[in-house]
Amino acid sequence: MAAGLILALFTTFGAATSVLLHLSRTRIARLSTARRRGGVVIIGSSAEADAIARSLDGEARASLVRIHEDGPASGRGSMLLQNWQDIGDDPLAEKLVRAATSVVVAGSSDTVSARLAAAARPLMRQSRPFQLVRSSDLARALRPSVLTTLPEAEGFHPADNIGQLVAAALVAHGRDRKVPVLVSFVACGVSPLVTTIQMWLANTSSATNLIKGQPSFAFVPTEAEAEVCVVAGVPERVAAEVARQSSERAVVAAVAADLLGSVALPQASRLHKLKEWSPGSPLVRGDVLVVDPDADGLDHRVVTDGLDVQWGRAFDDAYTSLYVAAHPGTSGSAWSVGSLGRNEQSSIAAAKYMLAVLGEHGFELRSGTGLGWVDGPPSPEVIDRMARMEHDEWWKRRMWTDPEGVERRVSLRLQSDGTWHDGPHCREFEELDPSTRDYNHDVIAKVYPALAAMFGYGIRRVQPTTGS
Repeated sequence: MAAGLILALFTTFGAATSVLLHLSRTRIARLSTARRRGGVVIIGSSAEADAIARSLDGEARASLVRIHEDGPASGRGSMLLQNWQDIGDDPLAEKLVRAATSVVVAGSSDTVSARLAAAARPLMRQSRPFQLVRSSDLARALRPSVLTTLPEAEGFHPADNIGQLVAAALVAHGRDRKVPVLVSFVACGVSPLVTTIQMWLANTSSATNLIKGQPSFAFVPTEAEAEVCVVAGVPERVAAEVARQSSERAVVAAVAADLLGSVALPQASRLHKLKEWSPGSPLVRGDVLVVDPDADGLDHRVVTDGLDVQWGRAFDDAYTSLYVAAHPGTSGSAWSVGSLGRNEQSSIAAAKYMLAVLGEHGFELRSGTGLGWVDGPPSPEVIDRMARMEHDEWWKRRMWTDPEGVERRVSLRLQSDGTWHDGPHCREFEELDPSTRDYNHDVIAKVYPALAAMFGYGIRRVQPTTGS
């Protein structure tokens, strides 16, 4: 009996000690969190939140704050919302969110994320939280059916990032070809990732058709017929088998990079991670390009870029396709995955300005009514007026900021002596040579509808309201 009593006492003491240690770790973590203000705040206990946190490095990683809605929160810079309280109910959480440079919400479900984002939103004066959206249907529902300006999107759908990156790789591969690239799509079942990649591929194929008069790629039913195989949403064994056959074709795999890291590839094949890939490079037989749903789709820079960067990248893809078609033998520009330089900032500004030009001439972007110029192309006179607006904006007012924080016009070119001067096309529209004016007309007539098509929009004339 005495032995049993002693055992019970030790058990009770051990449990109490464990609880105290856990509370101590949680308390220490909370105290360390209080000293981290003015950095990135990630709210949520999901695997996606963990992936976003892993993508940070340097000072951003050192100042990161994790606010968990449940589960353990004992790591440095972590804190737990007790009993599902809202962020505004916890003084420390409220202070951290108010001081954050960016707030990302990735809860255990779309419902939890929506609740946490709604609580964080009133605390943020100059920005909005970036909210994870897992459902493809919800992501589509959040897109406005009519677009006249780019909204400040709060929701991010990681599969959208992957779909755009996969489509961009295929466009780069077929950019200077006169016939479409033959593509097979290997997927098992239906998932948000699979359906979203399929949507991006279909829209991008239509977009390149508007520019070149033919799509950059065409789908074939079997891998044996394909030049490039796209893999998504498949078990490890299927992805490995496709990769092992890469000596016959190029492969774009939307799978975890670690999944293919141990696969024995043919001697002539090469495994590439997206961040190590040269932007705009064509794929060749034997290339296995991995677009990792976590490392690439949930990279913090991509997650917090917002719609303007998505549209800027799409503008760059469309514009470069037009440039290469008009200048055979050239490669055009290449979008940088890791930074926003002059080319990237210029493309973002151009995508935004496109909506202003269209609105000025009585057009809007509308989904569900077809792609391209749905009501027929504008007259040559209207195209000319739009091209003049775009040219003047590019030449006189479009700006970019270099890494040192210096703001310049994007039309300036760096000279060999280190000074910046106007480029050869910095002149009034009527002073441009005819081929350059025609090229500017094509930017309006082809790039504008192609850019809209990538996001599922057509360009329509604004419908007058009743009584107007």
